[in-house]
Amino acid sequence: MKTFNITFKNSTDLINFIKQNNINSYQNILVQIFSGIIDEKLVLDITNTIYKQLPQSNIIGTTTAGEILNGEMYDETILISFSCFETTKIKSKLFNLKNDFHIDLIAEHLIEDDTKALIIFSDGLKSNAEELLNKLTLSNPHILIAGGRAADFIKFEKTFVFDKDITTENGFVIASLSGEDLIVNSDYILNWNQIGKEMIVTKSNGNIVFEVDGIEIKELYRKYLGDDIADNLPSAGTEFPLITIRNGVEVARSPIAILEDGSLLFGGNLNVGEKVRFAYGNINDIKNSIYSHNLRLAKLPIESIFIYSCSGRKTLMGKELESEFKMLNSLAPTAGFFTYGEYFHSSRINEILNITTTFLTLSENNINNSNDIYATKEYYDNRILKALTHLANVTTKEVEFQNRELSRLSTVISNIVLYTTSDLDGNILTISKAYLNFLGQKEEEVIGQNHNIFRHPDTPDHFYDKMWKTLNNNKRFVGELKNKREDGSDYWMQITIDPMYDEDNKKIGYSSYREDITDKKLLEYISSHDSLTGLYNRGEFTKKIKQKIRESEKNNKTFAFAIFDIDHFKKVNDTYGHKIGDDVLVNISKCLFETIEDDFFIARWGGEEFVLITNHIDIKDLEKVIQKIQKAISKVSFLPVPQVTMSFGLTMYKKGDTKDSLVKRADKALYQAKENGRNRYEINLI
Repeated sequence: MKTFNITFKNSTDLINFIKQNNINSYQNILVQIFSGIIDEKLVLDITNTIYKQLPQSNIIGTTTAGEILNGEMYDETILISFSCFETTKIKSKLFNLKNDFHIDLIAEHLIEDDTKALIIFSDGLKSNAEELLNKLTLSNPHILIAGGRAADFIKFEKTFVFDKDITTENGFVIASLSGEDLIVNSDYILNWNQIGKEMIVTKSNGNIVFEVDGIEIKELYRKYLGDDIADNLPSAGTEFPLITIRNGVEVARSPIAILEDGSLLFGGNLNVGEKVRFAYGNINDIKNSIYSHNLRLAKLPIESIFIYSCSGRKTLMGKELESEFKMLNSLAPTAGFFTYGEYFHSSRINEILNITTTFLTLSENNINNSNDIYATKEYYDNRILKALTHLANVTTKEVEFQNRELSRLSTVISNIVLYTTSDLDGNILTISKAYLNFLGQKEEEVIGQNHNIFRHPDTPDHFYDKMWKTLNNNKRFVGELKNKREDGSDYWMQITIDPMYDEDNKKIGYSSYREDITDKKLLEYISSHDSLTGLYNRGEFTKKIKQKIRESEKNNKTFAFAIFDIDHFKKVNDTYGHKIGDDVLVNISKCLFETIEDDFFIARWGGEEFVLITNHIDIKDLEKVIQKIQKAISKVSFLPVPQVTMSFGLTMYKKGDTKDSLVKRADKALYQAKENGRNRYEINLI
């Protein structure tokens, strides 16, 4: 086979070139047109000229971000490559995705039993190239695939591919190469250095990426690469691709467009859950690796080389990228273009690549190449950059090791510790497995919900007021909190809440750790409450009255106290039985609890007797409280007991009072109420 390459100037020169090289004498001709000029009419005029001269030829073409011819780089030209084969059969066809398309059409029109390679040019901005490649290689895994996505000189406005008749901005044109004598090999060069921490794609759809590590993709570039890169996407992003590892092979992804919703369109798919890192190119490292990479190519039979290189690689290396192409051209004539993504399929890898130089070598002659590889001059070894690169890589590895250890410990903690993280409004961001198991819920049922889904109606507002006041002052909050599960069951937590800060020391949310203290609170309840009525018991009253006396002495304040019992309660038990008597006690207690203020203290003193401690009110206010209780009791049904009344003894704390003196004075008032006919209250302040 032979390859003849020309830079298009005019139709007359083109026709003369075809005739001078006797190209029309070949029956099997592949014509590749690489146009750096985005002009559909012009390229179709060129294809028409070629087809009139070479009606037996198969023509495929694409717009570019630069052209490659005989080892040299060009911009905004039109390069034409004629590959003439002795025995290899060429077929080609354009597929417009605006029309009905099925992958089987490619096999139907292009693939033979002895097809060795497919060259694919697809538009650069609309179609999903990776989906096409995956479907093709699934049905034809033995066929090498090369080519690239059309480009438009880093403008990201309009790209198209074409054949001899039509162009399309949403589709692809394919040439198949078939024949027993054809020998094809493919390879690629990347040599980009990964840098920074490992991140995870958290929201994507094919080659559209919305979030990485939960950060909007454009803001991710801003956070790690700065405003200049973020504000000049997508072009600036080609120098800093995201790299993921697939089947042990580094696969780079560069942005090619910003969509209206702020997401980035990449040159190939990035799947949710894939791990990625930023990468950059060190020109000297790339240069120094090229020669050794291509030594093995010299041992292969090569008559032509097609090169498809990434526009991002060109952006970084500029003209110095020609060192790659000149080495390849020293082996055989080269032609190709700069792409928005390179098609590549071999036994190791099946990908749309970015930031690479891919190439397809062809020969119909099974004789190894005898040419010497073009050797570039010795490049200056930038010791500072090399050292900094080494430092960055080692530091990154150390950080990754620490992150793996933290991840391992986080997993252990998640399995045993009840914790959540939330945003500044209390909306749940993360929750541990242990807490989910404790709640009996799934993660998707909780994430995004506010913490108030756990709030128990018994927890007073002032608890939360205190909590938010503490947190808004950027302090740690510790407290005991009653919550409820989704099924309505109660539980108690000792909760510790800390503010969370980002790397700029800006508060971004809260982390909270919990200890289940339900059993502890149950024991406290049992030890402090009456088992029948649920009111506080005599022991808790003793603690409370002593506490109130100490506070009053310290603050020179007073408080009111009352002792009261059920009138004729013995008669109730004797007439209706102790079960009915217990019901009366329970109903009385419920009425008392619902009637008095939340900050008052009420307890069962013993038998049918109760005590009440109020907060800093005078005797007149206490009378109103007792009257309210009397009225409430009168409305309660105690059937079969026809009526239940209570008698009350009231007093006020006086300086020097003890528990016993206070109780004795109130008890004397209660006795007086009994003597005066019951169902009443008496006051004793002496």
